[in-house]
Parts: sequence; structure tokens; C-alpha cells
Amino acid sequence: MNGENKLPPEFDSQGQGRSDRCPGCGAPLQIHDPAAPGYVPPEVWDRGENVICQRCYRIRNYGEQASTAVGPEYLAQLAREALQRCDLAWIVVDLADVCGSLDGRLCQWLAGKPFICVGNKADLLPSRASFSEVRQWLQARLQACGLEPAETLLADSRHGRGLQQLLSASLGLVEQKRHPLIAVAGATNTGKSTLTRFFLGWQRPQGPPAGGPTVSRLAGTTQGNIFLDLPHLSIQLMDTPGIVPGGRLTDLLSPGCALPLVPSHPLHTRLYRLRPGQTLLLGGVAALDVAAVEGPDSVLLVFVSSEVRVHRTTSDRWRQVWERNCGLWLVPPYAACRQEVESLGWQEETVGLQPGQDLAIAGVGWVSVRRAALRLRLSIPQGVRTEVRPAQVGPRFHEGPGAGVPRSRDMGRLRRWR
Repeated sequence: MNGENKLPPEFDSQGQGRSDRCPGCGAPLQIHDPAAPGYVPPEVWDRGENVICQRCYRIRNYGEQASTAVGPEYLAQLAREALQRCDLAWIVVDLADVCGSLDGRLCQWLAGKPFICVGNKADLLPSRASFSEVRQWLQARLQACGLEPAETLLADSRHGRGLQQLLSASLGLVEQKRHPLIAVAGATNTGKSTLTRFFLGWQRPQGPPAGGPTVSRLAGTTQGNIFLDLPHLSIQLMDTPGIVPGGRLTDLLSPGCALPLVPSHPLHTRLYRLRPGQTLLLGGVAALDVAAVEGPDSVLLVFVSSEVRVHRTTSDRWRQVWERNCGLWLVPPYAACRQEVESLGWQEETVGLQPGQDLAIAGVGWVSVRRAALRLRLSIPQGVRTEVRPAQVGPRFHEGPGAGVPRSRDMGRLRRWR
């Protein structure tokens, strides 16, 4: 995620300045530096067509994951300017990684500005999680961070669920404005561009158009503010680059190595009964060693990407298991990325957890304690942020055998949700 803190100049094919920006990522279009944002091959530029940059083209057509060359300070500056300019803001939070997607700077930038918090990616939550409880929980977390939204809503922007409610609430807040500007802001990889893109296809039977913001699992895909006029909704949307919150493991790794930690399917949820002397490995990126339990055993519910291999072992063997198997079956990281994780170094801390509390690891997932309090010795890569918080998925979540597996009457709940 390192790079220059400013974008390169904009050029046309004769080298004269122009204001064209890529409609996919917002970067100024240019033909001189293939390694810089907004690059378009000269032969494509000279066709005189509306074009997207080479990076967006490769993401859309080949699924290529190229890292951004724009520094986090510049992205933060763009987001701050957008929030100061807009009439209303949608602050998008990733429900699969709230710890890694809430940024305290938003509190300062939103001073006096009305905003709606959108808890996005609700489709990734376990099917038995209570949406009403998660919404109340998110509202409490925002208040703890000093944020007071006009509304707090849950959404699944990939399928458009919850977006009609978002639109209705927004129009009510800006009804006195003529053609209001709504900024879509938040941390990288929270689904802002997916949400914005869906509104481009609003009331279209065939779904969202082929144009609009480029969408990928790669953090930092959007590199400039993208203005989208929606006359059928009488609003203008501004898709902003995500800010890098800091302390999130996925931001410390290269795009290819980070992707397995970014869930694209419902979170893997499993229950483990643990006693002192046992260790739970979350792939090769975290070790939770049980130092003490206030009772015969304790229960941990694990919420991580489906690509994360969770393994239970003993305290005296977990380092040996990691050394021998990290990158093989203990993934992520996969073999090609093991060195990248090791190069970060390791940090250790001791964490005490009560029943009904979560330990969240930014960019990895979270574990939730049930039944008995316990003390964990946590080993994670250097620079990764953790948080102890009230349980995101409350005690009504089923804790018996088959935890996290929906019963027949729960099937289709997300499909019915609007």
C-alpha cells in the first residue's frame, strides 16, 4: 500500500492538460507512465472513445489484482474533501471486519454533517445471526467511537438488499436540497463501489450497467472521486477512495497474499471447546493460546473467511505445527506468501475475555467467548490491531452441536430480506 502521495499530471495524446478521469477508479487518465494510475495505451487513447484505464480493464476482464500506487495520505485527503463538500454522507462499514473498517478520523471530518451508517456485507454474516441485534450492536459501536449517525442500516450491496430503505432514509434527510450530492465514504474494501454501482442500475430489469466504478476484492481499487449523476433518483452520488484505517493485516500484505483473508462467501463459523494448554491457530496468521479458564472449559466461536484453516493443537506444539505446515495445509498464507507474513515479525499480548465478549483481529476476523471467562496469549503479525468488544453476534446465536449451520426454517432468510 506504499506509494506516492499525489497522482501524476493528466495528459492527452499530444501532451496537453485535460481533466478526463477513469470512470472505473477515478484516477486522471494519462498515456506516459504504465506504472502510474490512470494509464491508457496510446493506441487505445487515439481511438477517441470513452476509455477506462489499463488497470481497471485488467481487473474487470482478467481478474488481475494490481496494487495501488497512490499513498494513503492522498486517499484520506480526497475522502475528507468529499465529506466537506457533500450534502449527506453514507459511511460504509464492513460487517465482516468492523474492527478493521471503523476509522476515528471520520468523526472529525463529519463534524456537523448528516450521515447514514451502512453496515454492508450483511450476506456474509452467519444465517442465524439476528439482523436487528447486529444493527443495535453496530449503533452502540459507533456511539463508542463518537459517531452519531442519523440512521444505522444493514445492507447487502451485491444483491441490493436493504438499499431501498437506505434510499428512502436519504431522501428524507435531503428533501430540502435540489439535486443533492451524497458522498459514499469509509475504509477501503467495505463495498462502497459495489453499493454505488448498484444504484446505476436502479429500476433496470437487466441489472446494473457494464460501466460505473470498477469493483473487486482488492482494497484501494478506487483512486479518485467518481461523480455519478442519477437523474431518475434526483441525486448525485460521489464514490470516494477508501481510507486506509491502519492496523489491518490485509493492508500490510500484497494484494495476492491478502485476498484469502477477504471473505467472498458467508463467514466460516465453528465452535471449539478449549482448556488451558490448548491453542487455536487461525491459519498461519494468528495463534490463540489458552492460558487460563474460569471453569472446566470455555467455548470459542470463530468467525473467519472460509479460506482460513482453523486448527486446534496444544500449547507446547503449536509453534512446531506452524513451522512445518504454514503455507501447506495451514493457510493462509499460502506457500508463496509465507515469507511475506514472516517478514512482518510477531507481537504477543495477553487478553482477558468474559462470556459475551469478542476478540477482533483487524483484517482476520474475530472469536467470541461463551460459557466461561478465559485468558489468551495472542500471537499475531506486528502492527495488527486488536479489539475486545461486546459480542457482535449475540448469545441467541445457537451454541450447540452444528453451531453456525442453518436449520431448514432459516434457509432463504437472506434471499427474502429486502
